[in-house]
Amino acid sequence: MWLIITLLLIICVFLLYLAGLLYRRRIYQQVDKLEQWKNDIENRPVADELARLKNLKLAGETEASFEKWKSQWEEIVTDILPDLEEMLIDIEDYALRFRLVTCRQLLQEAQEKLWSVEETLETIKEEIDQLTDSETSNREKMTVLHEQLQELKRLLHKHAMGLGISYPVWYDKYKQAVDWYHQFQEEHNNGNYFQARELLNKVDQACQELYEAIEVCPNIIRTIEHDIPRKLQEVEEAIQEMERKGYQVSHTGAEEQLAEMLKSKHQVVAYMQNGDIERMKHWQDHVLEGIEEIYQRLEQEVENKAYVIEKLGQLDDKHAALLDKFNELKRTVSEFKLAYSWDSEWESKHETLQKMFKALQHTYDALKVDPEKMHQLYPALKPELERYFKHYDQLLEKTAAFEEEIQTIRKDELEAKAEAQELKRNLTKVRVNLRKSNLPGLPDHVQSGLNIAAEALQELQASLEQTPIDMHRVQHQLKEAKTQVQSISQVASIVIELAQKAEQLIQFGNRFRREHAEVREILEDAEQAFRDLQFQEAVELAEEALDIADRNWRKKLEGKQSVSV
Repeated sequence: MWLIITLLLIICVFLLYLAGLLYRRRIYQQVDKLEQWKNDIENRPVADELARLKNLKLAGETEASFEKWKSQWEEIVTDILPDLEEMLIDIEDYALRFRLVTCRQLLQEAQEKLWSVEETLETIKEEIDQLTDSETSNREKMTVLHEQLQELKRLLHKHAMGLGISYPVWYDKYKQAVDWYHQFQEEHNNGNYFQARELLNKVDQACQELYEAIEVCPNIIRTIEHDIPRKLQEVEEAIQEMERKGYQVSHTGAEEQLAEMLKSKHQVVAYMQNGDIERMKHWQDHVLEGIEEIYQRLEQEVENKAYVIEKLGQLDDKHAALLDKFNELKRTVSEFKLAYSWDSEWESKHETLQKMFKALQHTYDALKVDPEKMHQLYPALKPELERYFKHYDQLLEKTAAFEEEIQTIRKDELEAKAEAQELKRNLTKVRVNLRKSNLPGLPDHVQSGLNIAAEALQELQASLEQTPIDMHRVQHQLKEAKTQVQSISQVASIVIELAQKAEQLIQFGNRFRREHAEVREILEDAEQAFRDLQFQEAVELAEEALDIADRNWRKKLEGKQSVSV
């Protein structure tokens, strides 16, 4: 037992030692990678990049940035990287002594320092590129902007009249751009490339604003100072002309809107003096839209007056026709009540129509105005006329639907009478067919069906002859009569067919009477069932007898029928 435990302990120690060796080897590999990384950083051409900047004239912020980059690189080379070298040597020493936890911590710390160095170098590279790009772009852009400033000076002088009262603003902006350009040259020559770039961007933006002003402002100012005042004057004259012709313009709000636009002219003067192009555009668009809106309102007034004159001319004839229509409906309803049963649903519909007519009559009375005062009242008359004709059409539609419903009842009455006559003829045909079939009599259920169908037709006829007619009851009785007549027609056809078949089978079986006593007895029973009006039983007994007499009797009977046909 002790021997086994000892062996197990030895194996565990060996395995632990082997794992330690493997992990130490892995640490050595990581140290090698970090060493390569460190060497790569040492060989970066950062010093060459910094030396490239010596060709530039550095001053102010750019000089401070250069000193910062230089000190950061020197710190990396003289302090950080040597410290990392010593740290990597310590890691190998700790690994040799199997201090693996300490190795892992130091590896993590070394890797973080290298990442920090990489970030610093990346920042230095980006800032150096920005500086060199700024110096290059400044030199390229300064020529373009200098030409633009010269051109803008000429354009401002050329368009001074077109720019109107906004000219001083744009000329001041031009002088500001020139001042910025001179400052840019000074900063650029002194090596302050970042400040020079900001100034150059300001000059560029000012030039773009000046180009836009020279292109846009003359047209806007011409519209504001000449076109819009002329259009506003035309609107004012149009309003006055309509008032002279008797139009009521005050309720449209056109005069108030015109006064508001005239009052807002001082606002746009301030916008022009300040060179506020966006607000100038907004005011111009707002006023032009307002002018168009006023014209639309005036046109609508013309249409409204024309509508009122037209509809008032039609009003009396329309209402007279409606009155005739409604009086005709009253007569129709009175006659209908005498001829037919009048239920609550129809009464409710009729009352609704009467209420609608009274409301329409009230609107009509309110529309009867003195023609001489019509020009003063047409703004108020238009909505009333619209309401009248809307309700007028609705009333006509509902009245027509109600009359059609009444006509439908009358049509239903005629159709019910016609169907009742057809049902009587069908029942008579059934009776005739039963007599022609030479039956020894009628089974009780056939006679009962005939009586029920006849009674249903009598009740239907009685309802159709009543005054007033209850069409709901007539429709119910008509449906019942149809059911009874159709039922007895089917039953009678089946009975006649069974009787004929029983008689045929008995006659065909008589040829076997002498040969088979049993067949004779069954056929006698079949004849008795036939006389007792049990035609189904007679058929079954005859078929039973024939089955005993001859298994092939069906084929022979069919052959006999074929020959007879």
